[in-house]
Formats: sequence, structure tokens, C-alpha cells
Amino acid sequence: MSTLKNYFFCRETLKKSLTLLNPYVIFSHKSEMKKINIFALIIFLALFLIPCLAAAAEYVEGEVLVKFKHSAGIRTASDISKTLARTGATSSVKRHFPLIDAYHLIITDPSLKVEEVIGRLVSDPNVEYAEPNYCRHILINTPNDTHFSKLWGLNNTGQTVNGDPGTSDADMDMPEAWDITTGSSSVVIAVLDTGVDYNHTDLSANIWLNPGEISDSADNDSNGKVDDIRGWNFVDDDNDPMDYYGHGTHVAGTIAAVGNNSSGVTGINWTAKIMPLRFLDALGDGNVTNEIAAIEYATQKGARIINASYGGEGFSQSEKNAIDAFIAGGGLFVAAAGNDGRNNDTVPVYPASYSSGNIISVAATDQGDTLASFSNYGAAAVDVAAPGVNIYSTASSWQTIWADYFDDGNITGWTTGGTSNTWDVTTEFSKSSSYSFTDSPGANYSANTNSWAKSPEINLTGKTGCKLTYYLKTVLETNVDFLYVEASTDGTTYTILNTYTNTNGTFEELTEDLSNYDNQGTVYIKFRLTSDSLNNNDGVYLDSIVVICASGTEYKFLDGTSMATPHVAGLAALIKARNPELTNTEIKNKILNSVDTKASLSGRLYTGGRVNALNALNYSPARSSGSAGSDSGGGGGGGGCFIATAAYGSPLHPYVTALREFRDSRLLTNYFGRKFVGIYYKYSPPIAEVIKNNKNLKTIAQILLAPMIMFIIYPYWSLAVFIMFNTTAIVILRKIKMNI
Repeated sequence: MSTLKNYFFCRETLKKSLTLLNPYVIFSHKSEMKKINIFALIIFLALFLIPCLAAAAEYVEGEVLVKFKHSAGIRTASDISKTLARTGATSSVKRHFPLIDAYHLIITDPSLKVEEVIGRLVSDPNVEYAEPNYCRHILINTPNDTHFSKLWGLNNTGQTVNGDPGTSDADMDMPEAWDITTGSSSVVIAVLDTGVDYNHTDLSANIWLNPGEISDSADNDSNGKVDDIRGWNFVDDDNDPMDYYGHGTHVAGTIAAVGNNSSGVTGINWTAKIMPLRFLDALGDGNVTNEIAAIEYATQKGARIINASYGGEGFSQSEKNAIDAFIAGGGLFVAAAGNDGRNNDTVPVYPASYSSGNIISVAATDQGDTLASFSNYGAAAVDVAAPGVNIYSTASSWQTIWADYFDDGNITGWTTGGTSNTWDVTTEFSKSSSYSFTDSPGANYSANTNSWAKSPEINLTGKTGCKLTYYLKTVLETNVDFLYVEASTDGTTYTILNTYTNTNGTFEELTEDLSNYDNQGTVYIKFRLTSDSLNNNDGVYLDSIVVICASGTEYKFLDGTSMATPHVAGLAALIKARNPELTNTEIKNKILNSVDTKASLSGRLYTGGRVNALNALNYSPARSSGSAGSDSGGGGGGGGCFIATAAYGSPLHPYVTALREFRDSRLLTNYFGRKFVGIYYKYSPPIAEVIKNNKNLKTIAQILLAPMIMFIIYPYWSLAVFIMFNTTAIVILRKIKMNI
């Protein structure tokens, strides 16, 4: 995993600045003019280049996403190979994303860096864009106390939850909303996350089942995935989207834990279906390419709501295109704003900060109905808030029986041996800490190696459903040298669990089934490396070796915008259940225009409020007076364009919509525009409060806004009128001057 500056923006900005500010012109003027020009150049570079150099984003080393221009006619593997060869960007195609027509490339030349390959690709006229495979992570804060099962976000009576006192009615009014509907099994919500514990007693009845697939080791629905009965695991590329972290299971419980079953917790939907799509690994980490594959799966399999409780830095055009394709198919994408306590208007978090029409970006509130201390915000970039502190929900029911992360820098308890044995810890590469476990620290393995490392004794007495999870990085001679993963009950006779050869030099999360060793008092795990006499390479690296077993039904508290997001995704599903005919845009509008507005959120979020399920279910766009979240519908106090919303009485007024679109498509796409929006949303809410309650001020505001709105809606006519007006004014003034 590496970090990349906003390389493309910086490069293009520099290129444009050098074109506009020609050095010959700058330095060829007289001395005073030269000083002015040099000063202007410094200011220009400071304003445009320093901000772009300040931003960094993690990406996967050795991988690139590229899209070719449609006009280039590149359609076959041969066409792609020729283009790559022409640019010198030595790469191979790993997979194709058909919905966005982009390719995932693996850089085959280890001497080439991602930045260099992308630079070569974007210089080719056949390439529309090229970008890194950015990383994405879960967005979560974990509390200390986990002893109270109180769902205050759904119904807050002022009770103390997890040690914190609440505020009465600081909730979503769920009991009142459930009087209207408790959801529908026909609504499918895709949870893109660390997976979902589909065996959890509070979730199993609400797990989506693929209607086009049966368990017969065949690809019945012809989607390239065998036996994808209940979703897919894009980390390991298999049909088991089980959660080995717990994050996705917690999210799924808030959305649709089985309701009214006399046990556990209740989701916002009692019967909706969760589609588990695992693209984040057991450490909560993932990347854009696996995310895109998951989004395309959700799109093709008919999910109409995606819960995205994850995020990261780095604008990815491919990620945005995949989300846009999902939205174009009628989907609503609900994303976490992030947990850095910062303004997303100036420092975006993706995917929540994309300007795509039907993304809902979600902040977190606490039991007092105020913005959580960790929550990101942004009057332009973050739409609404939802409960995100001390959220009690379903937990992945796995118990860690034994683990070694090698954080202590030693292999105490392990036994090593065999031919050419040099197994030990190393700092050369690692996944979870500074150390990993390798066969040959600081050197290549020897010829004719047959060395091994055996784990300490592991007791699985009384345990069931056991699995071995670990991270593996190998640099081996492909299909000649091998790593064998083995298990034994006596330390002498071993059974091979799996065999691996070269993994392209990257860490992969792997899982082995240990269910044959359930209830065994003694189990050993062995990793054994074998090689021939030629082409000895760097070898094997292991990290985060863990044995887990099923442990029954669990629940726990978590904090984060990750926990707030499923409240909104669940609400969207509830609205869809009651009104199946509604479009994604109509559902989003019902949610955004029915919030409980809060003074503490005004100017910090687009709506200025926290979601309310009862209001959203009852909201009608036809009602356009009053304040957002009130029984009378949406109105002046809560809209993102505060002054315009106050002037025209509704955030849905076409003039307000035009201003919002201008903000998203023009202002938020550049540094100065985002700065302006940030300043505007900081100071405009109190002005809007005064305007919305005064008829005369509303009229004045409408008059002042009219020229700007007309220019946005009718730019060419407005420009023509402006030129005609000025020309007429000049002619009249000249005549007046001549007469004088």
C-alpha cells in the first residue's frame, strides 16, 4: 500500500499555468512589470499547486485502472496489448468492468512505478483516463463499554445508554414509523463491507438469496460466479461473503435485523433482504477495483440501495463511474462522511463526496442530537446526519481461539525445521505491524529447500465452524516452487489444506476450512516451502495468522459515521417498501426534505438536520412551506442553499435546484470554488433565518438572486442581454456627453 499525491490535478494545473503564464512574457517586460508578473506567478502557484500537493491518498502498488476512448476502437486483448506496448507501460489486464468499460491492469515490470505508468498512459491519445487503484477503509470508532442493548437512535426517551445520558426525542421516531410500515422482503439492500455473518440468528432470515443460483457447483445464472447463493466475496474471489471483522455484520443489523422476534435487536426494516458483498478484508481494508466489482454485482443483481460505510482519499473516476451506473439503473447510494472531524467541503472523502446525483452523504449525531465529535461535516458535501454514537447492533459471531500478528518481533511458540531452514520474523514487508514471518529473512531461499514452520498447539475442544485466516505474500518460481499449508492433530501426520505458488508479490488474505478439526484438543498448523534447484526467489511472507471458530449470537456497541449510514440506508429501504413506485431521486428527496432541523447542524450539513423516519414516510413534495422536518413539509431553514431556500420557500424550488447544480458542477470542482462555498455556508444560515421570516426581505433576495439564476439557466441569452445592455448604456452615455 502506498500514497500518491493528487498527481493528475497537479500535473494538469502546472501545465496550464505554464501555458497561461509564459516565462518569456513574464521576464521580458520592464523591471517594474517583471516584479508584478513574478509576484502574480508566485501567488498563482501558491493558490493552485500547494493545495494539490498537500493531499495524499493511499493506493495499491503495482495496479492501475484505465479507460480507453470509445473512438479509439480498442475492444480486444490484442488492441490493449498494442496500446500498452506503444506507451511502454508494461502491464497485463487482470479484469474488465463492463458497465464502465474500464480495465484493471497489473504492472508486470517491477521497476515501473504507478505514477510513471499512469503518466505514459494518459499521454496516449487513445486513453480517456488512467488512475491508481485507490484504497478504501471502514469508517468506525469503537467505544469501551459494551453492556447495554439500547437502540436510542430509533427511540430516545432520555435513557442512559452505554454510560451516556440521552435527550428525549433525539431519535428517528421509529415506533411511530413502524405503525405505517415495517419494511418488505422484496426490497434488497447491498451491504458493501467486510462481509456479513449470514448465520447470525438475528440476520439469517433476512439474508438475500440469489434466485438464479442453486448450490450445484455450476454457474446457473451465467454471471461468471459459481454458487453465488448469497452474494460474493471479492477479497478472495469466492462465494463465501462471511464477515471475519464484524463491521459489515453490525451495519447489516441496523438496516434489517429481524424484528418482533422476541430476541436480540431490531433493524429499521424487519423483513428486508441484505445482499452481502465482501470487498473489505479481515483488517477492514480494501481497494477500488474490488469495490467496483461489488457495485457492478449489486447493479446486475437488482439491488436498489447500497450501504457504503467506508471511505478514503483519492478521487477515482472509475469508482464514480461505477456508482453513476448503479444510480442510472435506479439505485440510491448511501455513504459515510468519515470520522476525521473535518470539513468535507475542503478535504473530500470518497465515495461520499462525489457530486453524483443520488448519493446521500451521512454524518453522525450523538444521544444529545448534536454532531458527534469525530464526525466529518460539510454544508455542501454532507447531506444529513443520523445516530452514530453508542449504536448497539449485531456482531460477527466469531471467537478468536489463537492468533499471532508478530507484533512482538519474535516467533515464540513456533517450531521450525527441515532442509535449508531459516524461518524467522522480518521487517522487509508486513501487513498488520512492522513484522511478518518469512522463510528467508533478507535473502532468497536456497535451492532444494524443504523447510517448515509449525504453530504452537491449538486447543479446539468444544469449538465448531473453525477457520484459519492469514495474509500471504509469495515471490516464488511459478508452478515450480510451492508453499503448502497443512494441519495435524499429532504434529507428525499432516493433511494439506492448500497449496500456493507465486502471488505476484502482494499480500492476499486467505482462509482455510478447519471444520474437520472441530472439537479437537490438539491441532497444529504448518507452513512448508519447497523449491527445486533453479531460479530461487525472495520466498514467503506470512502475517496475521488467526484461528477463529463460531461462537453463537453476539451484539456490541460501535461508534462512527459507518454506524450512522445504515440508519439512512435502512430508512430508504423502508420508504421503498411503502412506495415501490418511487424513483431513487424521489426517495432521496423524501429523506433530505423531512429532517429534524437542529441549530447545531445548521450551516454544517446540507439539510441542517438529522433524519426522521416518520417525517420521511409522510413527506409529500407537493407541500413546500414550513421548515424541513415539520409536518408541513420541507422549507426555508434546512436547505443547502440557505439564502435561496429561504427566498423561494423550498429546497425543491427549480431556482434553488439550479443553484445547487451550479454549485456541484462548477464551484465544487475547483479549489477557489470550494473555498467560496465553505465561506458561504459558514455565514449564510443566520442571514437565511432572518430572510425566511420576512416577506419584504424574501422579495429583495429574489430580486438580487434573479440575475445569477438567469445566467445559470439561460447563459447565452443572459450574455446576449448583458452585452446589449452595456452597449446601449455606452451609446446613451456618449450622447449625453456630446450634448453636454
